[in-house]
Amino acid sequence: MVIISLKIQADRNALICVSFFLLNLFDRHAEHGHE
Repeated sequence: MVIISLKIQADRNALICVSFFLLNLFDRHAEHGHE
């Protein structure tokens, strides 16, 4: 059970990292579009 919860936590962390990366990419792209 502990291993499963650890895996879920790792998946959640990975999703958060990917979301932040995509948001950063989108923000940068938007800034370039405004220039």
